[in-house]
Amino acid sequence: MSGTILLIEPDIATRNRLSHFLRAAFFRVVELDHQDLTQHPICPGSYDLVLLGAGDMTSEGLTLCRMLKSDPDTALVPVIAVVPAWADGGVAAFASGAEDVLIRDTDRTALLARVRSLIRMKLVHDELDFRDRIAEDMGASIACRFENTPGRVLIAAGSKIMAGRWAEALSAHQTCTAHCMQELLSFNGADVPDVIVLHQEFSGDGGLAGIVEIRSRLETRHTPVLFVPRPGEAAPMTMALDLGANDYVVPPVHNDELAERVGSLLRRKRLSDRLRRGLRDQLKSALTDPLTGLHNRRYALAHLDRQLSAARAQKTPISLLMLDLDRFKSINDRFGHAVGDAVLREVGTRLASAVRNIDLVARLGGEEFLVVMPGASEADAGRVAERIRRDVRRAGSCLPKNAGQTITLSAGLAVAVPEDHFEAEELIARADQALYASKQSGRDRVSIHQAA
Repeated sequence: MSGTILLIEPDIATRNRLSHFLRAAFFRVVELDHQDLTQHPICPGSYDLVLLGAGDMTSEGLTLCRMLKSDPDTALVPVIAVVPAWADGGVAAFASGAEDVLIRDTDRTALLARVRSLIRMKLVHDELDFRDRIAEDMGASIACRFENTPGRVLIAAGSKIMAGRWAEALSAHQTCTAHCMQELLSFNGADVPDVIVLHQEFSGDGGLAGIVEIRSRLETRHTPVLFVPRPGEAAPMTMALDLGANDYVVPPVHNDELAERVGSLLRRKRLSDRLRRGLRDQLKSALTDPLTGLHNRRYALAHLDRQLSAARAQKTPISLLMLDLDRFKSINDRFGHAVGDAVLREVGTRLASAVRNIDLVARLGGEEFLVVMPGASEADAGRVAERIRRDVRRAGSCLPKNAGQTITLSAGLAVAVPEDHFEAEELIARADQALYASKQSGRDRVSIHQAA
């Protein structure tokens, strides 16, 4: 992963060493001193990460960090503050808005891992910001970017005393559950934590097996893991990051550092969750009819293609119903489109309740619907079609009283048997011909396509 890093470090020798190391890892590096920002303000979109050599986190370093986070143009750019020791400004750096705080002599491999992790988080920020701007242009409401509700933290420590101590440190900000048993992942889907604090002594293989297990499970694949190694052991930290841990705390564990890192992981997870929800909602809206909640034409055609392939492989029939409301235009003309929409919604509900769970009901557009019934013979599908036709008549309750109009539909049925080798378009064309025959024969009836 590449990216552009803004390196702000007052000490020239330290700045040169960091710059050389980051360039060797194929990052683009722009070097500045603290005072250079006044002559070279940060342009929006110029940098993917700021590495701030904050020294002893004097007022100058804290002010610089707060300035970057208060400016809308740079607020989404992650900041890593490098301090001499946690006691010399770690809490202050987090409080000033830094996404991460590193000790100056941090292992370079760990530094790279943190840099790459935060740049990936920036990509999530950028994508969310891009979608928010589109939503604003379209007049849509935007959900709050940050949530301040407490998160659920699972503490998997090596002893009950240690787990209790960490839970107490986090309890002021998060909802904690301290676990010391060997079965880490015994919870069900509703109990999945937002963050897992995993101690190296919790399970076999130095606690690393727990990371592998967490990442291999579908429920916890995206749950952030904060790894706590044994004192004085650097190798497990690098291995933990490689296996999927998101962050680590170097012993001795300071309560305030533990709380800050858990809070940072929780904020990142909520951003990632929001992005995944957005993708899922976009996919759903792309494949769903917004009026009836049924699948739309795009999804129905792809679904029919797959069902035809499966039917040929399994040597089973598949039936297709094309349905069209009769004289629907007169409903819109007489009573208005609001009543027409209510009728379409009611018809969609009745269609969905009249078929099996394995059948697909879709709205193709306007007043036209489609039903795909895998494994259904012509006789079975015909009975379903007649039941639907009778049931739709009851949708007339959506019309005003004394409307003097009954809601009816015409249907066309086509069946593909294992010997047929045509594609979805041909089956739809046959069902459409049968539907046309129903319309020509007086409407409110079901016609079956008869192969030559």
